[in-house]
Amino acid sequence: MSKSFFPTSDPAILIWAMNYKEKIGIHGAALGMTPVEVASEQALCDQIIDSITLIDSRKKQLKSALDGRDSAIEVQGGELRGNIANHKTVSGYTSNIGEDLGVISQSAAADFENFKSKITVTHFGGVIRVKFVKKGTDGINLYRRKKGSMDWSLVGRMTKSPFNYSYSLAVSGQPEHWEFFAFGVVNDEEVGLASDIVEVIYS
Repeated sequence: MSKSFFPTSDPAILIWAMNYKEKIGIHGAALGMTPVEVASEQALCDQIIDSITLIDSRKKQLKSALDGRDSAIEVQGGELRGNIANHKTVSGYTSNIGEDLGVISQSAAADFENFKSKITVTHFGGVIRVKFVKKGTDGINLYRRKKGSMDWSLVGRMTKSPFNYSYSLAVSGQPEHWEFFAFGVVNDEEVGLASDIVEVIYS
């Protein structure tokens, strides 16, 4: 069997159909076709073109939706984690509230209920070096705030100690005073008690 002239990939089929639609209008008369027959074949090409174009459009919409989801989980989710970390530090917070809000793991709480993260931070070679001890956890969620600020924000998940953290100063050459604390993490859930707050001057 001879190889088919019909392409097999969507991009190639799209180009082929657009070309055939144009050229059959030019060569139709020479092939003995009536205008109605030419229009009929061009309509077939249009259906192929439209179907592939629709798929391309839906793929772009899906990618945009997936990118939006990932961004929301990272940005808004990170902000929400920071807010939740604040909630866990107030005197009114209890494990029952945490369970009701779904912000602690039931299984992890049983194994690591009294676990308290221990971290140290130092200014080291132009970065902030964070050291921590896992003691059976998967790592830590590290939070930071400027000295004197009320709100904590999530730096990120650390699974290997030491971890070097760096960022751009708000004003070049002007040192910044930061505070940090952490929660242990097991199976993507924060467990136990917040670590002591530690401080560092970053410049």
